[in-house]
Amino acid sequence: MLDISENRHGLTYNHIWFAERPSLARAFAPVIYMQCRHKGPALGYRSRVFHTVLLDLTADADTLLRNMSHTTSYEIRRARRDEVAIRPVDSMAEFISFYNEFAASKGLSRLEPGDLFGWGHKTLAFAAMMDGEPIAMHSYLVDRTTGRARLRYSASHFRSLHDSNHRNAIGRANRYLHYAAMLHFKEAGLTTYDMGGFAKDTTDPEMAAINRFKDGFGGVVVREDHFFSLPMHALQIAKRSLARWWPVASFKA
Repeated sequence: MLDISENRHGLTYNHIWFAERPSLARAFAPVIYMQCRHKGPALGYRSRVFHTVLLDLTADADTLLRNMSHTTSYEIRRARRDEVAIRPVDSMAEFISFYNEFAASKGLSRLEPGDLFGWGHKTLAFAAMMDGEPIAMHSYLVDRTTGRARLRYSASHFRSLHDSNHRNAIGRANRYLHYAAMLHFKEAGLTTYDMGGFAKDTTDPEMAAINRFKDGFGGVVVREDHFFSLPMHALQIAKRSLARWWPVASFKA
């Protein structure tokens, strides 16, 4: 379990990841339980259904690859032949710069240093390199107590390229980056690779495409709900009300 304290707009609150269930003792504290094993109602909390894809890292490297779809395993092997290199991202500033360029192209929120909790220990990041340039990056929450590495932020810059060959090459590198991260975490003794969410039953074409991408790695879709304490639930209601009158207001929770 990871207990992450954050401060935004003068409010300190906690994200607690991968707990068995939310604690009744903290129901009146500003806290969000992320991806609990417990499902359904919990006294003192409002729940939100969440699904993700988990892969078992106790399998050997070849089995992990065989369990993937033909397309995914082929593209990983092809990326290797293309001499895509994988390296750790040691600089938080480098990761934030790379991600924020991607976020601007997608209309996503920018990252701040506080979003990368425990950089270098509880947050690790890796880059896929082509011709000496980073083309994709992933960051992970690492919970050694539960043996889980959870994809947190993913970015690639292929959308800025008009050449379809380059776009395809970067897509292959992105799949290879997932596989290389799996092997890194397996070697480190972790047992579960979490793809960072799955939009079950979505009708949104873009989300459905992301689902198909994640399905290709051969994991299992599981439900792990989020739980918002009463103060955090009230804050979210206030945030939505404020946004109607002041659209630039933002609060990550």
